[in-house]
Parts: sequence; C-alpha cells; structure tokens
Amino acid sequence: MAAQAAGSIRPTESYVRPHAGTGMAMAALSTVLFAVVSVAVFDLFSHHSTLELTFRMNLAGFVIFMVIGWWRKALHPRGRLGTLLFLGSCVVAATVLYYVSLARLGPGPSATFAFIMVPTVLIWTRVKQSIPVPLRAWAAAGIVCLGVSLATETWTWERADPIGIAAGVGSAVFMGGYLLLVDRLGGLPPVTVGVWMRVSAAMLILPISGIGPIDLPFSKWLVLGLAAAASAAGILLEIAAVARAGPGTVGTVLTAQPVVSSAVAWLVLGESLTWMQTAGIAVVVLGGLTLHGRPKLRSRSQSNSRRPSSEGRGSGNNMRVGKEAVDDLHRRSS
Repeated sequence: MAAQAAGSIRPTESYVRPHAGTGMAMAALSTVLFAVVSVAVFDLFSHHSTLELTFRMNLAGFVIFMVIGWWRKALHPRGRLGTLLFLGSCVVAATVLYYVSLARLGPGPSATFAFIMVPTVLIWTRVKQSIPVPLRAWAAAGIVCLGVSLATETWTWERADPIGIAAGVGSAVFMGGYLLLVDRLGGLPPVTVGVWMRVSAAMLILPISGIGPIDLPFSKWLVLGLAAAASAAGILLEIAAVARAGPGTVGTVLTAQPVVSSAVAWLVLGESLTWMQTAGIAVVVLGGLTLHGRPKLRSRSQSNSRRPSSEGRGSGNNMRVGKEAVDDLHRRSS
C-alpha cells in the first residue's frame, strides 16, 4: 500500500493484473500523445537531423522530469541507479537502430519489425519468469500486427537490406528490454524512472548527435517545447501503464502508434487515408477489443495452491485452500 501511495504499483506474478483496464487506458492515451508528437515535430526535421532532435527531446524531457521530481521529492533512485542508467541505454540503442532500419528499409517494414518487441516480452514472461501467457494475449498481438502491416503497407520494401533488417530486429529487442526493465522498476514512482532514463539517454546520444542548431525561429522552439512536454506526459503514462497492465499488454498497444499517427495526420492535417490504411485502423481497433477482454486472473501461487485442493477428500479442505489462494492474491495485488 505504501508503494501505491507514493505513485507506484509493484508488479505481480500474474500476466493479467488487477489494474489492467486502467493500464490499457493509460497506454492508449500514451500512444495518442506519442502520435501527436510525431506529427507535430515533422516540420522540425527541416532544421535537425534525427539524432539532434532525439538529443533535444531527451534533454528537454530530463528538465521537465527534474522539475516534477524535485517538486514531488521523487529524485532519489533508491539503489536502482544502475538499472535506471541501463534503461536509458536501451532507449538510445532502440532509437538509433530504428533510424538505421528506417533509412535502409522504409517506414512500412520498420514499423512491422518494431512489433517483434511484443513476442520478445511474451516469450521472456513465459520462459524466464514462468508466468503463463493467456492465448488471448497472443491473438490480440497478432491482430494488431496485421493491422499495422496493412496501414503501413509492409510489403513495399525499398530493398531487402541485411543491415536494415538486423537493425530493425535489434531495435525491437531493445524496446522489449526497455519494457521489461520498466516493469522491474515498478516499485519506483514513474517520475523517478523518467528523470534518470532521460538524462542517461541524452548524455549517451550527445557524442554522436551534437547539440543541434541554436538559431531557430521562436515558433520552432515553441513546437519543440510543447512536443517535449507531451512526450514527457506520454512517458509517465507509459511507465505507469506497465506497472498496472504488464509489459506485454502495453507493448501490444504501443505497436499501434504508426496507425494512430496516420489517424492523427488525417484529423489534424487533413491528409487523406487510403482504403488500406482505413482497413489497418479497423483491424488495430479489433485487436484492441480482443486485448481488452480480460481472461481469468491467475498467478503462479494460485496454480500451485490448486493442486492440494484437487487432491483433498473433503469439501472443508477445498474451501480452506481456496480461501488461502484468494487471500494470497489479494495480498499481492495490494
């Protein structure tokens, strides 16, 4: 309960978590914010390279998180500094590799390779953490991947470049590692995770990016500041969503960002959507509805406690073991 009061929720041993509905809503809102940012900063690429803009977004995000963390007294890493700095390394690696993949393969294949982070998280959850993954989670992930593939027209490869393919896969794996590390840091407030992640990412990318141009018009600085604020809000929601819904569920929602970006560009900029993009959006919505249907809450402790209850001879023994399992689940979710 103390962790919840501090603005954090500790991860559980079940794939389906007690606050999964709230977490999915947070992840969806985070995806919308990131999509808005991607559309808003498009004009800034005429003044920045991708790495320069990445550095500035990370630096501005660090300043925002620093102010919030100081105000909330939530800057102390609580002995998790190494993990927090490694988290920033994963963000930098995922970003740089994604841009390499984007340059060599084009937007469609790069967006689809990003989906690999979802099975990476699901397989890790099942094999390494021994947590059962519901069939519904695999089905929803597959449906969302199909929708993203349709919307981005994955089959329109510019060329089958081995370096681009390796970079796309590597970016997705690092993003999966990012989500798993965020889940591991679930006992920390989201703003604490954000401030250390952002500063480490900014410092790591600075040697290869530079600080970028400083003679920008005021309107460009304003767009950059607003985009950084929206991105910071999206990161806070994303971190909080992982603690509530789990990395696999949040990862599935986040892979829909290219589709959401297309929808935002259509609504805000008036860009037309092809019938293939419209179909992709519809399929992604279907995947979200599939993911929203929560299977029965199960944890490893519940699975183990069911064995003696099935072997018991009397109904009293069954009721006692069942009550112990329920009490144990309540303790873990509180």
